[in-house]
Amino acid sequence: MATATIVRGESTRAPMFRDPALLVPLVGAGVLIYLAVLPLFMLVVGSFQAEVAPREFIYTLKNYQNAYASEHTYSTFVNSLIFASGSATLTFMLGTMLAWLTERTNAPLRNIFVPIAVVPLILPGVLESIAWIFLLSPKFGYLNVWLMQLFGLKSPPFNVFSLPGMIWVHSVGQVPLAFLMMTAAFKSMDPSLEESAMMSGAGTWQTFKRITLRLLTPTAGSVLLILFVRTLESFETPALIGIPARIYVYTSEIFLAFNEYPPDYGRGGALAVGLLLLSAVGVWLYTRATKESKKFQTVTGKAFRPRQFDLGPWRWVGFAFLSVYFIFVVLLPFLVLFWASFLPFFAAPSWSALDKLSLDNYRYLSTF
Repeated sequence: MATATIVRGESTRAPMFRDPALLVPLVGAGVLIYLAVLPLFMLVVGSFQAEVAPREFIYTLKNYQNAYASEHTYSTFVNSLIFASGSATLTFMLGTMLAWLTERTNAPLRNIFVPIAVVPLILPGVLESIAWIFLLSPKFGYLNVWLMQLFGLKSPPFNVFSLPGMIWVHSVGQVPLAFLMMTAAFKSMDPSLEESAMMSGAGTWQTFKRITLRLLTPTAGSVLLILFVRTLESFETPALIGIPARIYVYTSEIFLAFNEYPPDYGRGGALAVGLLLLSAVGVWLYTRATKESKKFQTVTGKAFRPRQFDLGPWRWVGFAFLSVYFIFVVLLPFLVLFWASFLPFFAAPSWSALDKLSLDNYRYLSTF
């Protein structure tokens, strides 16, 4: 009786851990879990822990009670919301105006202001805040001193140690980010609808308001969300300006919780979870507002070049806006820091202060 021999062929399929089609997603998922999910998990777990003895923890809701049942909870939430929304709105308005003037109008010398608009990105946030303290402090701010002497004022017109001051300082430092994102949006916009509106008799401002801004709605929403979240998580301005003025937001409250004695890590973690939830609400609102993305699509079968708006005599107003932005937002803070770097102590620019200028500060740095 013949017997059949079954020969099993060797599989040419690579093992799972060697398959590039599966290996790349697995590595990406591992990196994502390590960098994002794991820290988030530890943050949430730590917000429910309280240390009762060295390296002995219990789980409790006391951290959330201390964080959100105190008398400062409401003011912290309101300050954070006003600071983030106000800064995001002001930054978006300035960045959008700069992008529109430089990319879509015939404002004079607009191409020169394109690299100038991103200069504040070079300056760290700490130095940006210090520069504006030098300029707008109610006691010794250069601008306040000059304006009081020029107009005979009895009190300083500006106070950087306030919530509007915090919004202004943080906003001007974030304008380059909004400018870059809105510039890309203006460059990639199909001008056919704008041209149709202009041919139908719409003016420049009416076309910008009814056509351009509506086409930019998804981009504007994403930019506002990014600016809102970045402001919520910012620390330099709330620390240098908010804490001395006793204006506390989530980041400054977390900092104070970690730096008191003994450090209250549980309360800081509970505050961080609240900050995370507030950011998540912003993401949810954005996705809800732009879920019908087809409303903002334009279909074209040919290449296009963004159309420039002829501002007529108003182009000089646009040039004035660009010039004022350069002088007061870009140049002035840098000059203040440059001047202060040559002084042994703070002094307003004057003829008598010229005798105090030296290179001692730079020599001190060279010793390290």
